[in-house]
Amino acid sequence: MNSSFPPADEIRDTARLVLERPEFQVETAPPGAEQLLQFFEWLIKQILRPFAWLFNSMEGLPDPLRWLIVIALFLLLIALLGHIFYTVFSVLRPPARKTSLVDVARGNELQPADFEKLADEAAADRDYIGAVRCLFRAVLVGLQQREQKRLRPGITNREILSRLRDARLIEAMRLFVETIDAGWYGRQPCGEGEYRRCREAYQLLRGPGEAHGHA
Repeated sequence: MNSSFPPADEIRDTARLVLERPEFQVETAPPGAEQLLQFFEWLIKQILRPFAWLFNSMEGLPDPLRWLIVIALFLLLIALLGHIFYTVFSVLRPPARKTSLVDVARGNELQPADFEKLADEAAADRDYIGAVRCLFRAVLVGLQQREQKRLRPGITNREILSRLRDARLIEAMRLFVETIDAGWYGRQPCGEGEYRRCREAYQLLRGPGEAHGHA
């Protein structure tokens, strides 16, 4: 009876050959995965090569000190690369709300209420400096309407500030000017707190008729 079965070694070899067929390789790596893994392995070796050389060149120093120096320089390199990538990304990234805020620069036909709406939209997107600029534009349009004449082309924010006489209005306008100078031209952070303060200043700078109409 037993003579009709093939030897055990032959059975194991046959089973191994069957399991090695492609249809049974359920965990086969996708095409190119091995080459990608080899590339990352090569890249890591190239990055670590200078640090290995530095570690070996400090032979004679205590090992903890050598490791501390190498690790500190490695972290410094990571931080520097991160800063470079962030800077490049920030420069290449299109300005926030580019389509809507183009009206802030050249939209004299818009009304203060239009700029208020743009400010609300910009603030909802956390573009607080854009929201402040919209409110400032609303102030300027309201000023033109009350004086019934357009502001001189090229007039600076500081010149507009010098035209005011009421001390409260001067302080409110100065807040706008300084916030825009720092956040837009100076590239300093402009957060929700700055926007809220400018929003309060805007309520003061609006004309009485506007304030009543939006009550």
